[in-house]
Amino acid sequence: MFKKTLLALALGAVSMAASAGLSYERNTTIRDDWNGRAVIESAGALGPEAGNRIAEASFTNFHPRDEHRFADGSITQEVARDGELVTVTYDGQLVLSNNDQGSNGNGNSQQITVAFVDLKVVRSDESVNLSGSLVINGQTIDAATAPGPMRAVLLGLMRFFRI
Repeated sequence: MFKKTLLALALGAVSMAASAGLSYERNTTIRDDWNGRAVIESAGALGPEAGNRIAEASFTNFHPRDEHRFADGSITQEVARDGELVTVTYDGQLVLSNNDQGSNGNGNSQQITVAFVDLKVVRSDESVNLSGSLVINGQTIDAATAPGPMRAVLLGLMRFFRI
């Protein structure tokens, strides 16, 4: 389904690019030292006043920091820019695992499942608004009222799309 969406977006990008803009496609694969990987596929269009992009990041046993912490799952990001207004939407699910034997005192692996449900970051020249939901281990949280540490973790996850 993602490939069809990418194709449709790419075709739209080509038509938009014909009116003084650029279109692009990019595929990035990151491999870690423990046979994990992150694959990011994106396509979009850039113009002087507007632009759009869709990207999907898929994580398979991906270790972003060390051998004990890893992620599995996928997240889709859609970006739409219209003048000064930028809307970024995230959907998808990740399972974050920590198999450090000392992490919880009992030697068992810890897992956190994080789902993004229509999570939107809307930026204008005057403000930044966050809306949508996070579902963490089955508990739904309004993203706009998420605690500061949780927002920091979200920002870290979202940085993968800048690659």
